[in-house]
Amino acid sequence: MYVDAKRVRANKLSGGKGMWVTLHESISGSGRRIPAYYILTGKSIKITSLPDDADEDGSIATADKGYTNDQLCLGWLEHFQRFAKPSRPGRKRLLILDDLGSYNTEEFHQYCRDRDIVI
Repeated sequence: MYVDAKRVRANKLSGGKGMWVTLHESISGSGRRIPAYYILTGKSIKITSLPDDADEDGSIATADKGYTNDQLCLGWLEHFQRFAKPSRPGRKRLLILDDLGSYNTEEFHQYCRDRDIVI
């Protein structure tokens, strides 16, 4: 996961107001950035609720608690597949992940095998 320190802002939440957001950002070994994948709290969101500097090519998903789960990890993997094209046709891609349990499902692994993504 790659987080651009220049874009990180600390926000103070007061009175229990605010929204939990999970952000998946990735970068290739050559320095090419993949658009962000946002997971916002709730069942649906209004597009006007996104910050002005939100990644215009990013994908948005929602979750009751605002953090990832098995289904959202597959959504992120589809997002990765769409933007992280191999440098040459037929080449495999290496995906380095942390130890989040949602990455360790048979469905996640099969998706990677079917698309030549090495994890």
